[in-house]
Amino acid sequence: MCDNWMKSKDARRITGLLSYDYSAAFDTLDAELLCSKLTIYGFDRPSVNLILSFLSDRKQYVEANGFCSRVILIFIGSPQGSCLSPVLFIIYTGDLNLWLKESDMSSYADDVYEWKEGEDINEVIQGLESDAKEIINFAAANNLILNDEKTHFIVFRPNKSESSTLQTIKIGKNFIQESTSIKILGVTLNNDLAWDDHHDSVQKNLRSKLYLLKKLSYHIPRHCLTSILDGFFVSRIRYCLEIYGQPAHPNLSTKPDSMKRLQILLNAAMRIATGPRISDKIKITELQQ
Repeated sequence: MCDNWMKSKDARRITGLLSYDYSAAFDTLDAELLCSKLTIYGFDRPSVNLILSFLSDRKQYVEANGFCSRVILIFIGSPQGSCLSPVLFIIYTGDLNLWLKESDMSSYADDVYEWKEGEDINEVIQGLESDAKEIINFAAANNLILNDEKTHFIVFRPNKSESSTLQTIKIGKNFIQESTSIKILGVTLNNDLAWDDHHDSVQKNLRSKLYLLKKLSYHIPRHCLTSILDGFFVSRIRYCLEIYGQPAHPNLSTKPDSMKRLQILLNAAMRIATGPRISDKIKITELQQ
């Protein structure tokens, strides 16, 4: 997605992006409708029956302080926490792109991203609004509910100076104000296609983790700290690093020292986990061995 938006920016074109989120997505999945789609996609009858059995006649109750509620049957939805549920939901909503005529889209589980390129902002907004109606119709036809509070709108313009006037777009009965940044699958992207806000967020998060790691070092053996370092600290840097860690585009304002600051925080964490102080003058490459 980002590559497409960058190419549009290089071609001096405007890109508008809408992000949607389904409310209680897995809980609203219609098993009968899903099985109808599976049949169209070529699943044989035993496979369809197996999935229908997985989704049907489920029961649940609530237990609190030793008291249990009555057992009720669940007629819709897919079990939360099941590794199969995201796959079934992706299949369930996989035909959404067939409803769109003006814009492109991409989705991941219950997150949907719709974008439109154009020569001017009015063309972009009109195209997005037209397909937004189709997305709302698709949701209604599939017994899904769009979360209005999690619908966001952002515009990527060729020139940053053009973003001084923020636009408004109509989605259903709601008017969505243009944002200057948007979070895509946990990664924050600015309207100038730079990752400054995400870098700042990661650095802030790592500083708090660094403090906790230091506290843990007084109570946990060193050989345990290295495992904690990878899962607790390095994983935060690693997530989408291939996206936000790319060299800055010459026309963007990404801070050139952002990756250097992450490296400094990582070096500090490695010293806490392995023991050496800065004054010991041990190279980081030696600590990585």
